[in-house]
Amino acid sequence: MTADPDVLALLGTMQSRAVDPAVRNRKANICAEAARLARKLAKLKMEGLQLYKPLPLAERVHQCTAQWRILEGSNRSSKTTAGCVEAARAFCGCDPHNKYVKTNGNALMVGLKEEHIALMWRKLTAPGAFKIIRDERTRCWRSVRANPANQTELDPYDLAYREKWKDAPPIIPKRMIRSVAYEAKNKGIPRMATFATGWRLNTRSSNGQPDQGDHYNLVWFDEEMDNTEFYKEAVRGLVGLDEPTQHLPKAIWSATSQVANAELAELRERAESGSPDVVCFRFLIDDNPYVPATERRKFWESLSPDERQTRYYGVPALVGRRIYPTYDPAGIHGCDPFEIPPTWCKYATVDPGRQHCATTFYAVDPNEEYVYLYDGLDLKNADAMVWAGEMLARGMRWRAIVIDQQMGKQHPPGAGKNVAEQYWEALTAAGIEVEQKGELAGFFPGTNDVRAREEALLSWLGIRGVGPFEGKCKLQVMRGSLPDALHKQIKQARMKLRDPSKREKLEEDLLVTLEYTAAFDPRYYEPRIVKKSPDDSLFDRFLEKKRRRNGRVHVFA
Repeated sequence: MTADPDVLALLGTMQSRAVDPAVRNRKANICAEAARLARKLAKLKMEGLQLYKPLPLAERVHQCTAQWRILEGSNRSSKTTAGCVEAARAFCGCDPHNKYVKTNGNALMVGLKEEHIALMWRKLTAPGAFKIIRDERTRCWRSVRANPANQTELDPYDLAYREKWKDAPPIIPKRMIRSVAYEAKNKGIPRMATFATGWRLNTRSSNGQPDQGDHYNLVWFDEEMDNTEFYKEAVRGLVGLDEPTQHLPKAIWSATSQVANAELAELRERAESGSPDVVCFRFLIDDNPYVPATERRKFWESLSPDERQTRYYGVPALVGRRIYPTYDPAGIHGCDPFEIPPTWCKYATVDPGRQHCATTFYAVDPNEEYVYLYDGLDLKNADAMVWAGEMLARGMRWRAIVIDQQMGKQHPPGAGKNVAEQYWEALTAAGIEVEQKGELAGFFPGTNDVRAREEALLSWLGIRGVGPFEGKCKLQVMRGSLPDALHKQIKQARMKLRDPSKREKLEEDLLVTLEYTAAFDPRYYEPRIVKKSPDDSLFDRFLEKKRRRNGRVHVFA
């Protein structure tokens, strides 16, 4: 059979093309490019962020869009790893939940010490943040994973072939790091880094000073800090500017609460109260499948009973070191506001100061069932006359007034009278009467014995035993009538970690007035009723006298 001439012609053309050098080169180039892309894809699949497999709790962290995320709990619970991945995704512009700007973001990373900054940087840029293994079916590398049936245990196959594990590649690949400026290169302590996405990372030790004025798209605190000015600067720097809603600035704070920063405690309380801006995630070593049970047991046995509470069980140290842990103004220590009857006995306690002048006000009922804390004020940059005016606005007659004796005995520069004398003189000028006078210019001096003050207030907060007031606490605070700072100072008051005989230096001006009063132990005395003038002539005369005195007589401020 003779072949079709058209078919023969087509075959000849195909053969000639097959041997055409240009065609061969083009095919070779295509194959080489395909091989290069395949190698590049395989390399990308081997990067840390691609291999990372979060535990369920970490995945909740990554999905959360709250402004502040608190990753708190025990040591070796994987909270820092979750923080590393969250930060790396932002820097590399590949967050799967689209929480950050893709390019040109600005971040702040703060560690406890400079050595801690080096550790954080190594976790981000060095191999070994987690372990990987070849999958038994696909033979591709993947993260060592938890058992799907029990997330606190390892996958049985991975556990059986532990010898085949290897360190995962760096969470941030080298190709994404554009430049690094070091604080101390020999120690691996970076100062600033830039990434291929245009993101910039500033790293600081918490025992230094924060930069002022920067705007941040992401702030990451790891562990607690010495200088809490970083927190204040972060709060300011995280105010959203022109970012889309889904890209508003965010912060992560991962910590084992061994020192218990008051700021971290405040964020935790906001989370517990249901604030949409703060979410707290509790990480525990017992939930971390990557730490063998035998190692968990060794770690537990190496800790003292007090250390176990914080470092193993993740209980914030502040809880165990709080001086007044039972204070509950919303519950047993609180009451609804009411007008103090004129037949009750009224007291006040003042802690004068140049920047803060704290005063709290008390009433004792005729049966001495309770001491009511019904009002308080914290005057800023006020002098004695301003304070006396506030006292007059709250009453013309008081049973007794207690003063911080250390401050009361001070003599301001250029003043002939001490602070207590100046304040008492201002009370007299205002027409205020004090029925019972103390030995410090008319004030009763608050005790300098801190332990005695604390014991007295703890007694007020305790539930009374057998007697007419069994089951009741002596102190009652009027809800909504007191400065928020007072409640905060009571809740934050705590003993020092390494010296329980002393307490942490925190703001406490309002708290100490309450402690002075508890130690003074106000009792009921029937007051002499003073009818108020139908007009404000007394107060007007006081203000006129103050105006005349202004600029001529030195008054403590």
